[in-house]
Formats: sequence, C-alpha cells, structure tokens
Amino acid sequence: RSGSVWLEIRRHRSASQRQFADLVAHNVLVDILRDGYGNTNSGKVSLAGFDYRWQRNVEQTPHPNIRRVDVEVYLSTGKDILASRSAFLGK
Repeated sequence: RSGSVWLEIRRHRSASQRQFADLVAHNVLVDILRDGYGNTNSGKVSLAGFDYRWQRNVEQTPHPNIRRVDVEVYLSTGKDILASRSAFLGK
C-alpha cells in the first residue's frame, strides 16, 4: 500500500511540473508580445518550486510579415520537453 501512495505522489508531482511548464511557455510568449523578439533564445526560470529552462525558435513563414515562434520548456536538469507552445506574430 505504501508503494501506491508514493506512486500517486510522483504522478501528482509530474502533473504539476507539466502544468507549471506550460505556464512558463505561455509567459515566454507573452514577454515576446510585450517586449519584442530581442536576442534571447533561451533562459531559466523557477516557478512553484521547480527549476525550468526554456528554448525559443523564431522562423519565417510564407507571409513576409509573419513569424512563427516555438517555445519548449524542460526541467533544468531534464532532456524531455514538458511543455511547448507556438504562436504566429507580426514583425
């Protein structure tokens, strides 16, 4: 029985990590909308007791005034993508 309790704790922690990682991705996109693209393509942030790192990629689209922005979020020590978001933004 105690094993199932620990399993539930791990599941909850994993779900929380993903939920907050999605919020990090959202916030990165909001920062781009507010501040512009800038030169920063990666960063680190702590949220709700978790340490994350994010990467951003900006690509041209067929429309000359629109760019695609992709953001991926990982745990600071992890290799798996916990969250990703994309947006299409004007130049």
